[in-house]
Amino acid sequence: MRKLLTILFMLLLNQSTRAQYSPYDEVSYDLLITEQWEELLEVSEKAICEGYTHDYLYMRAGYASFQLQRYMKSATYYEKALAFCKDTAMKDAIRYYLYWNYVYIGDYVYAINEYEIIIQDSKNKNIAPAPKLLHLANAEFGIKLSSDEALYKTLYYSQVGLGFRVFNKATGFVSASHLNQEAYYGRLNQQQIYVTGNIPFRRQWSIMPSFHFISYNHSNMQNGLSENDFRANPILAGLAVSKRLDNWRTSLSIAFSNFNKTTQWQQQVGINYYPFFNNKLETGIQLTHLYNNNISYLLYGAQLRYWALKRLSISCNYLLANTNNFNEQNGWLATNAFDKTDYRVQAGIEYMLLNNLSLYGLWQYEKRVESISKTNYSLQMALIGIKLIR
Repeated sequence: MRKLLTILFMLLLNQSTRAQYSPYDEVSYDLLITEQWEELLEVSEKAICEGYTHDYLYMRAGYASFQLQRYMKSATYYEKALAFCKDTAMKDAIRYYLYWNYVYIGDYVYAINEYEIIIQDSKNKNIAPAPKLLHLANAEFGIKLSSDEALYKTLYYSQVGLGFRVFNKATGFVSASHLNQEAYYGRLNQQQIYVTGNIPFRRQWSIMPSFHFISYNHSNMQNGLSENDFRANPILAGLAVSKRLDNWRTSLSIAFSNFNKTTQWQQQVGINYYPFFNNKLETGIQLTHLYNNNISYLLYGAQLRYWALKRLSISCNYLLANTNNFNEQNGWLATNAFDKTDYRVQAGIEYMLLNNLSLYGLWQYEKRVESISKTNYSLQMALIGIKLIR
């Protein structure tokens, strides 16, 4: 990294000794040398706004933003610098910082793509660390308590997941989960397999197909109910499209499912905002249209995540549903319960044990209505998990 920074420094030095292309060249160069990052960013942005769209001005704005840990802004400027840049050595420096910006903002699929271009185009094969084949692993366990044990007793849940790269062109994620619960009509036993991918395109567009397979059955049926009537293998197939624009991220998704022997079509639009141009604070809202068994519903969601300390983050989430048979997070979370969910509140915490290992926990409260008797009841869930990111 130090070698590359030296290369970048010399390139910028060389650029500043050329014939002046803008009245801001000399002052921005002085600010770069004296490491006055806020001022350098302000001057570089002013020059760009006035129409001086030179690659080195975008680079200086990107480098200042990187030093200020505004990685989304830095990535935006380096992307623009790359579009104007003709120098091969300078392109290496730009791609290096794009690689790390994408890593820091969690756009791992773009990071591995930049690495692929780096090792193809550069004579220096060690310009950036090679992405790991397996970059994510997690395991979690939770229990869900009911306010009315005559209806439902404690639910037990477990899940494991793996994230991996696919030929340095895309990423994939697969998870397996299991849950069981004693209900008033019988004992539920459910297994789930979820698979998704992230395929990047130009201009920060990405496509994320997903597939969720569920298999459940009930035993110890009460009141002469048939186990065959409470056994099924529903599926969920979804497709999401996402785009990052500076410190905004928008997404559109569509999904088909056949939960509880009916069919559902679901469309969702989501908007996330990062006011600090990094992952320190994330806010988001979602609007979902669900067509469930020939009836339309609107679901409203909002979430917030904040890194209160360097190693500690807190989060909260709210969903107003008033229905059942819906899904979230591009099909990863499937709510196929018979009962209607009125609303749900979540609060979470994550602590970084090491730079790439974290422990997380979640508390969840749900207000539901039983499908037959229309009895109101609530569920409270406690979950703990561990996550490895490489």
